[in-house]
Amino acid sequence: MTIDQSQPEPFLFPTDPWLKPSHRTWPEQAMGLALFLGAGFGIQSLSFWIASLAHSDEWFHHLYQAQWAISNWPYSPLWIVNAFCLAFPLWLIWRRTTFWSMILEVSVWSVQCLLQIGWYLCFFVFQETLVALFGLLLYWCSVLVAPFLYGRTQRHAKWWIAFPCLWVFYILALNMVICSNNP
Repeated sequence: MTIDQSQPEPFLFPTDPWLKPSHRTWPEQAMGLALFLGAGFGIQSLSFWIASLAHSDEWFHHLYQAQWAISNWPYSPLWIVNAFCLAFPLWLIWRRTTFWSMILEVSVWSVQCLLQIGWYLCFFVFQETLVALFGLLLYWCSVLVAPFLYGRTQRHAKWWIAFPCLWVFYILALNMVICSNNP
């Protein structure tokens, strides 16, 4: 009988497969995460502010909506989760590459932000449901493109886009029902 003299394996956190080593220091990574999430939440805050300025609550509540629509309170938290799930993969990619090598990914994310703000403007401020539907369709298409771009650089980053794909599709379906059932 022999005694095993090998050293024990170090404990690996469950996040180890997707949080691979970076060439950036921890303070740089923390600052980058704060910047990416701050930008995502800033866009979301701007969208909420646009919706609150529109004073469209009375208009919105008088619209015929789908029976399968969720109640009003979870929309804000779900939009915030959407903002997190769109910004966090960019940080995952950035921490392993340079900013200049991810210009295409940042451009697609910027287009997503502009389309989201455009949807809020068209739907809540101008109350143009058909134009808002078209803008939301473009937004959903840009969200569908993101996993393919993110998967080229960071394999695990593309899975963070699953929730935004489903969430924007749900909002697209709600907007389609509102557009088709209200004059």
